[in-house]
Amino acid sequence: LRRNQISSAGAADLASALPMNNTVTALWLYSNEIGDDGAAALANALSDNTSLIELYLGGNAITEEGASALAYALSNKNTTLTSLELNRNQVGNGGARALALCLRSNTTLTELSLRKNNIRFGGGCALINAAFTQGSSLAKLDLRDNSFTSDELQTLEGLVDRTMNISKGGVCNVLLRNVKGELWNYR
Repeated sequence: LRRNQISSAGAADLASALPMNNTVTALWLYSNEIGDDGAAALANALSDNTSLIELYLGGNAITEEGASALAYALSNKNTTLTSLELNRNQVGNGGARALALCLRSNTTLTELSLRKNNIRFGGGCALINAAFTQGSSLAKLDLRDNSFTSDELQTLEGLVDRTMNISKGGVCNVLLRNVKGELWNYR
């Protein structure tokens, strides 16, 4: 369902069918202009859905509000979603912090992709710390192409190393990229 101009109303219609669904395991809604209202509708549906394991919401003008709604659903109700992709949105630091809190209690999410979301240093730190929290199931955290300076990227690199050592060799793969295209990939 990529690039179909579904909008928030269409996302709400899709969301109303999710609680009754027991066959759809992946929902790809790239670039559909669903915004925060559509993200919130899908988040509410995640509370009752037991089959969806992959949700792709890249390029949908989702901000801190929509990311927070998704984080709440994943913290408190949903136990089946393993992959959440929010690339090319505007979740910012507030949305990143909400998702970081979610990672501390969610035991099923294994992949979280937040490329190009205007996340700054504080949000990046919160996510990295949460990714290595004991009990976290996250295996991949993608923070590439966010608003980190070169110095901040070096600090984040050190944080990944220190946090991995503290968590006794955590298994989360953290991807970071700065504006020059340099890629750091840690295990």
